[in-house]
Amino acid sequence: MRKHIENLINAPAIVSRMPSGSGDGYGYGGGIILTIGDRSLFIGEANFSKEFAEEIAERWNTRGMPDTKGE
Repeated sequence: MRKHIENLINAPAIVSRMPSGSGDGYGYGGGIILTIGDRSLFIGEANFSKEFAEEIAERWNTRGMPDTKGE
């Protein structure tokens, strides 16, 4: 079990889009998916969903990186 958690923690976050929308008439194309390792989270179809998922992915992918700005 611990090995699975370690693999998930070390996996990169990837943002992708589903191939088609839900058909409810409110979404713009397919919904946004955030995938980390073998886990995928549906973020949504709203206008800001892609930007929100990219923000989460950026924070996930840069956590634990050394501070190169000296802050």
